Amino acid sequence: MIRDRKPDHVVETGVRNGNSSLGSLLALEENGSGILHSIDLPGGSVDPLNNKVGWIVPDRYRDDWDLRLGKSQELLSELRTEINDIDLFIHDSEHSHSCMMFEFELAWYWLSPEGIILSDDVNRNSAYETFCKEKQSEHGFVEQNFGYILR
Repeated sequence: MIRDRKPDHVVETGVRNGNSSLGSLLALEENGSGILHSIDLPGGSVDPLNNKVGWIVPDRYRDDWDLRLGKSQELLSELRTEINDIDLFIHDSEHSHSCMMFEFELAWYWLSPEGIILSDDVNRNSAYETFCKEKQSEHGFVEQNFGYILR
């Protein structure tokens, strides 16, 4: 999706080891532009040796990676004041109904007109279904339990 749409700004919540972050950064590098803004809580299930969020991402990609550590509910609002609009939002942080709804709502109004919201683990609760129904948005599945929402 990043290779096809060539976004200027991608925002993701939930980094963990950094596998998805690295994939996004590689796609942005292939595009020749764009920045990845990531938010995650430190700690949790990451590299057992150094316990750093995103440990798998090589240093050479860190200039195009804006990694912020903390709660998405706090840091997303701050990031929102720094960037006018985003092209792609990827939710993979806390999968509680309230967190998912917060992130979906914020992302919806932050997205560029052709923007997309992606979400992992949409089967964890009813947030994805509820949000899509409320917005009457075009939506579907990239794969099982991984949904998309079109602006």
